[in-house]
Amino acid sequence: MKAQPLLVQAVERALHILDCFTDEQAELSVKDIATALALPKSTVVRLLHTLKAHRFIEQNEQTQQYRLGFKLFELGSLYAQQMDLRKEALPMMQRLQLETGETVSLNILDDYERICIEKVESRQDIRNFVKVGSRSALCFGASGRMLLSYLPQVEQHFVMDKEGLSPVEQQQLNEQITRIVAAGYALSKGERISGLLSIAAPIFDHQGQIIAGLSLSGPLVRTHEKEAYLIEQLLQATSELSARLGYPFSMRALR
Repeated sequence: MKAQPLLVQAVERALHILDCFTDEQAELSVKDIATALALPKSTVVRLLHTLKAHRFIEQNEQTQQYRLGFKLFELGSLYAQQMDLRKEALPMMQRLQLETGETVSLNILDDYERICIEKVESRQDIRNFVKVGSRSALCFGASGRMLLSYLPQVEQHFVMDKEGLSPVEQQQLNEQITRIVAAGYALSKGERISGLLSIAAPIFDHQGQIIAGLSLSGPLVRTHEKEAYLIEQLLQATSELSARLGYPFSMRALR
């Protein structure tokens, strides 16, 4: 196989090992894998040990053969959850955009950053342009700060330290987090982008865990007079979407 530029050989080989497993060959020996990939057994052993350490591979204690690990199930479940989330959220986002006239974006938490996974842009000439796949820090802006607010306190402090906030700034942010959780939404005005209003609210799953956030954004010159209306529409949309994802009514009543 011809090597491609920028590809890491060890990573490629590890991925090829995962590809060796099929429904018919759910468990494989070192020899099986080495033969299939035309690799030395010593190389395969090192790669398997690394994959096993990170739970991508498991070893059958009785047969000493290898099989796919639980980490792949976790990642697959996360991917499926995100795809289901986008599928469920998009019609709601389209409706919300039509009702408010502003840009709607769907954001998740990834590696302690906010990442946009879906958007429906405003049809207005002056609007907020959101790029799917864009990332931003959690401590600044409505979407990031809202996601931060529902993390465990230890992780909140980790993020604040990671993003270089001073003790005074951390105290101020802690006070904002308390208000965000109490209100059920976060709001920012010209914080990350000058002249922009952004409002973000959480989406919960069937276990009552936050899995994403929905946000509305638009220029302050157009949104300042309808701020209360935008908040109301956003909270209604996130409540409906959470319910569609199985968020129990009893938990909704407690928030």
